[in-house]
Amino acid sequence: MRRIAMWFFPRRGARPLLAALLPSLLLAGCAELFDPAIPRILDVSPAEGSNASAANLAVSVAFSAPMDRPRTEKAFSLTVGGARVETDFRWVDAVLVAEPRAPLQAGFRYAIEVLPDAVDTRGMRLKNRHASWFTVGTPGLHPGALLASPAGAMTTNRRPQLTLAFSRPMDPKKTEEAFSISPDPGGHFAWADPQTLNYVLHGDFSWFTEVVVRLGAAARDADGYGLEADFRASFTCGFAAAAPRFLGVFAQGDARAPVSERYFGQDQGGVSRYLGFVFHFSAPVDRSSFESGLSFNPSIDGRFEATNDLEGPKILFHPSAPLSALKTYRLTLSGSIKNAEGQSLGQDQTLAFTTDGADSTPPAIETLTGGGLAWALDAVNAWGGAVGGFDLVLRWSTASGVGMDIAAVQQSTTLSRFAGVGGPVSEGTIRGWIWDGEHRTATLSLTNLAPSNYYRLRFASGVSGCRDTRSNTLAADSQWLFYHD
Repeated sequence: MRRIAMWFFPRRGARPLLAALLPSLLLAGCAELFDPAIPRILDVSPAEGSNASAANLAVSVAFSAPMDRPRTEKAFSLTVGGARVETDFRWVDAVLVAEPRAPLQAGFRYAIEVLPDAVDTRGMRLKNRHASWFTVGTPGLHPGALLASPAGAMTTNRRPQLTLAFSRPMDPKKTEEAFSISPDPGGHFAWADPQTLNYVLHGDFSWFTEVVVRLGAAARDADGYGLEADFRASFTCGFAAAAPRFLGVFAQGDARAPVSERYFGQDQGGVSRYLGFVFHFSAPVDRSSFESGLSFNPSIDGRFEATNDLEGPKILFHPSAPLSALKTYRLTLSGSIKNAEGQSLGQDQTLAFTTDGADSTPPAIETLTGGGLAWALDAVNAWGGAVGGFDLVLRWSTASGVGMDIAAVQQSTTLSRFAGVGGPVSEGTIRGWIWDGEHRTATLSLTNLAPSNYYRLRFASGVSGCRDTRSNTLAADSQWLFYHD
């Protein structure tokens, strides 16, 4: 082989200048290579290509200098199958420790990456990108499983695609028998390939529902090997945005699903006067801010209670007394209501509701019979019976399952003479109340009645008048007039 030599000959007069600059050029070109001040990665655990036996291991990265922790954490990633693994960070001097929030799954290859965006406390960037991988579990023995979709702890899709990925081909029948999901809106299995199982949902999840996917160790691969342990993964249907949003208000005790079925409309009817209110938000709000930002017209006094369940954050309002029956109220939530970080709803929310629910219907006199009279309200009914009196049967119309308050009815029912010739035994008296078991029908005796006199039988309304056992009061005074001819 011929050896070719190439020589550079500078022009006359340039050699002294080149000789003077050469050491500086060499030092400048190699400064980064030899500069101990530039941060470097000294060690990564687990090591490249290693197999980790513990599923609850942590990944550690040791640096040569103290690092800017937030920027370095942002430059770090742990992935499996291209999906990011959620981790919590802690530091031990210049060592970054990333702890997975869920156990790593056996049989899969995990990738560690640290981008050059990582900088030390002086702002010096990492020289090179780091990339390595490791596996988890006993190689060649147990298949691994992971929830490939939805990726992450939260999804804004109420009917997401559910995909389980396996480290090797699986036995479809055994795997499907070991699968469960809670809650389960119904679905069917669809295998994309021997290592990918899709569960196609037939219904939607409710907002803010935690969905738990389980696969028992009885799931088998094509060679008959089972999982090393039961598999469990979960995610929540919700909103990733931190700013709170008012989702709706509904009556306490309403358990219809999904929760959106319970929300009041803009002009909600059929509301019970005995209700408690549940205000539903997309994210927690400051309770004191909520209390000052909620108003009713007419006003309602009560107490507040904050709660947070699988449907999301809620604030309950318990009125201190039943609301007025057959009344329309207007509810307003101020847009100034905010969360602990100061983010507000931004816009006032207003709706109206009417307390005309079945259990809020005022009682009424359905029928009045006795004395041979065709009783008519506020009309003078002529009675020609014997002197003394007669029995009267009173039938009340009330909401389903509700009877009358016996003491209130008897104390607020009066019989009086308002015209006629009078006499010592003609003023009229009510005696001998007899009630049925439902407290809706009463038999009462009208006595001390005399001819040529007019009488008024009055059932009073209002808070001290006739009412049922749920404190629904007669809407207006009921007067029944008759004349003893």
